[in-house]
Amino acid sequence: METIKCIDKDRYKRNRNYQSALMAFYIGLMNKHGSVEVMKQAGRTLVALPFLQVVRIQLSEEDTVDYHEFIERRIKEIVTFEVSTNVPLKVALLRAKKNRIIESLNLMQDLLIEYGYYFKEKKSNRKVPKVRIDMSQIVFYHQKVFGSKDILRIGEKICKLVLQKIGTKYSVIFPMNDLSIQSIFM
Repeated sequence: METIKCIDKDRYKRNRNYQSALMAFYIGLMNKHGSVEVMKQAGRTLVALPFLQVVRIQLSEEDTVDYHEFIERRIKEIVTFEVSTNVPLKVALLRAKKNRIIESLNLMQDLLIEYGYYFKEKKSNRKVPKVRIDMSQIVFYHQKVFGSKDILRIGEKICKLVLQKIGTKYSVIFPMNDLSIQSIFM
């Protein structure tokens, strides 16, 4: 029985690290197109990389995406939907953390598609049909191709860089084409 727990914990850590690295990787890609304000996840992460949360993305003087606000609104919609389908409120609220990660990754991917990125994904078999994550295995942009190992390697470096820059602050803003982030892609 202990072996099963160990395997599940390893799988959880591997999946969570990949999700965190993927979000950090997406943040790095989006930074090519605008300034990105990032905050670290509330609470400490002891098992896996922390999942970075985007506060807002400034694409131009007139075009700003209030990312965090949008995600929180979506989470409320999902909780309301689940409760309306007879899912107990307590269960819906417990799912909210996972749903926040899924919605954050999906929104960032949607934004990147608008800038010409293409994704080859591994589909998930999520029980709740309204919330589904498709984990990017390969990202294409112009002549560049990033595989899952590249995503993990680059994403981990960006995640560590962001955490170092945030320190004890609430958030940090990376201006468009921030050299510290973009140099990781080279």
